[in-house]
Amino acid sequence: MKPPAPAAPSPNGQAGLVAGLYGLLAALWIALSDRLAALVAGDTAQLTLIQNYKGWAFVAITCTLLFFLVRRSLSRLQGSYRALAESEALYESLVQVMPQCLYRMDRESRITFANRALERHLGKPREAILGHSPREVYPADLAAKYRQDDLRVLQGETLNLIEEMVSLDSEQRKRYIEIVKTPTYAPDGSINGIQGIFWDITARKSAEEQIEYLAHHDPLTDLPNRVLLRDRFLQAQGQAARSANRVAILFLDLDHFKLVNDTLGHPIGDRLLQAVAERLRRGVRETDTISRQGGDEFVIVLPELADPESAGSIAGKLMEQMHEPVRVNGHRLNVTFSLGIALYPDDGEDFDTLMKKADTAMYSAKEAGRNTLRFFTAAMNVEAAARLKLQNRLQRALEKEELVLYYQPQFDLASGRILGAEALLRWRDPERGLVPPGEFIPVAEDTGLIGPIGEWVIGEACRELRRWHEAGATDLTMAVNLSPVQFRRSRLVEIAARALQENRLPAECLEFELTESLLIREDAAILETLTALKGLGVKLSIDDFGTGYSSLAYLKRFNVDKLKIDQSFIRELCSNPDDEAIVSAVITMARQLRLRTVAEGVENAEQATMLRRFDCDEVQGFLFGRPMPAADFQALLGHR
Repeated sequence: MKPPAPAAPSPNGQAGLVAGLYGLLAALWIALSDRLAALVAGDTAQLTLIQNYKGWAFVAITCTLLFFLVRRSLSRLQGSYRALAESEALYESLVQVMPQCLYRMDRESRITFANRALERHLGKPREAILGHSPREVYPADLAAKYRQDDLRVLQGETLNLIEEMVSLDSEQRKRYIEIVKTPTYAPDGSINGIQGIFWDITARKSAEEQIEYLAHHDPLTDLPNRVLLRDRFLQAQGQAARSANRVAILFLDLDHFKLVNDTLGHPIGDRLLQAVAERLRRGVRETDTISRQGGDEFVIVLPELADPESAGSIAGKLMEQMHEPVRVNGHRLNVTFSLGIALYPDDGEDFDTLMKKADTAMYSAKEAGRNTLRFFTAAMNVEAAARLKLQNRLQRALEKEELVLYYQPQFDLASGRILGAEALLRWRDPERGLVPPGEFIPVAEDTGLIGPIGEWVIGEACRELRRWHEAGATDLTMAVNLSPVQFRRSRLVEIAARALQENRLPAECLEFELTESLLIREDAAILETLTALKGLGVKLSIDDFGTGYSSLAYLKRFNVDKLKIDQSFIRELCSNPDDEAIVSAVITMARQLRLRTVAEGVENAEQATMLRRFDCDEVQGFLFGRPMPAADFQALLGHR
């Protein structure tokens, strides 16, 4: 039912009131004026004359009153007409400029009113809309649905709907509209039609859909994220429980991906991740789900597996797909990954447990040399716990000053004089004693602790060298190994300059040992850092020369000072002709390039004799001195 309108004054009631007052005043006038005339008139002729005057006076007064009443009524009526016209003009202007589409229809669904927004929406002029029904304007299926909604409104309902439709323009794009339909009422309160207002919410719906998509997908690769992956696993888990099959979770981590980001830049790294994602898509089944967890980690859920071997077979195919190098912006990149596999229900029955175990298996694959896969085993839990414990203890070791430096002397081979020392990091664990660097340095690199540890090593080595100089050994130098991770991520030039300045040391007494794998990369940042170090006056040497990608090009480009011949060539120097030839060639080449040579791992007199014959400059090894604490090295200096 139409809601009751506020009561308005009745025109008939007002007219009756005016007529009654007029009649009362007229009656009083006639009665009183006749009596007054009878009292005043002296005869009949005079009374007749007075009666005539009285009648004309009544007519004049009545006409005057009627004149003012009619003029007042007409003035009010004209004011009402003007106000109504202004209101209608304002309503029309507002309706026509509003962005929402507004219309009215009669009970037969013929459109009786449409604003300009509706004309634009339909792409038709008003003449082609008014008097027509939606069946003549919209596609048949949409018009039929609208008619069903209209019948509900004609029963007195108010509808608020979101409709999906196709735009009527040439592009035929999918659109969404929100529409409100209400009944219209006749003066007697009956429903005589429908009025509706609707607006395009396509942009809002698109934004909502985009937000929903981003909430469940990785924006870089368009792969599902962890939220959607969990949902897919739960579905696969339910299917596997009913069919007594398995579900596998594959945890993949790209090998050495950080080197790509650090040397070629993050844009190239992002393109590589996209290329890897595309290859992974081609290597799995339609029912499998690939997810990017962030960084260089991918996880794949494999549902409905009959046995563990099926998971291993799919994983092997994925690894084979990576044999072909990936080309990104002119770079030819060899991509491998370490892969861990956990199975439902064998290794666990919930998503988080299986993810953790697949991650553990992946780390086991990395420790096995990378570019391989491992199934989770119970022993891996023990290893993972030990690794976590080592990581936590290493953090405390730095805080509690458990790290120490040992120093291995370096000698001039011709004179036997001590030239300096190589600083070697050791960890004096209260529980385990000295922990080998090969055990904790990889953990430090993976966790980022290599940065503060490396800074401490440089500072402590310079402080010890200052003590030697103050003791009179001003000609000694200090060699410090640099981790590739430390070189790329720390403020190396700033750290070295501060350590030299704080300890009042000349820059040429500090030597940094670099790996070949770092120098072969065509990276402007690496070249810039090395150039800055050379500008500072620091010496540079190549550690383990000959075991990596030896190249005369980078010897020239980076202006190094020394080559350290790896101990693997020295070990069988006197018994293996190939090692003899390699060592002789390296020393000869270095001399031609005006570089000094240092032989590592010299353990017997025969090796030293042959190195003298080859004119090697410096040696270090157990024959001359083992790595030793600072106090022992200080004592050794006392016997120079």
